[in-house]
Amino acid sequence: MNAATVRFAAAGTEATPLRFSLEDVNRDGRPDLLLQSRTRDTHIACGNTSASLTGQTFSGQEIEGTDAIITVGCK
Repeated sequence: MNAATVRFAAAGTEATPLRFSLEDVNRDGRPDLLLQSRTRDTHIACGNTSASLTGQTFSGQEIEGTDAIITVGCK
């Protein structure tokens, strides 16, 4: 995946990654793409139940996905 094209956030918003790295987090022998964004830029609020990620591969194929989230530390 081309990290420069990745957007992550609540529906209808876009947060770009500030930093990214490749690291084998799950120890399967393949590098995993780790992305870091500013939390406030994602517009994910306490109680949100899903978040989406979009981007493109280096060959230009579009990728998108949505998954359930649980917000923690809400006041």
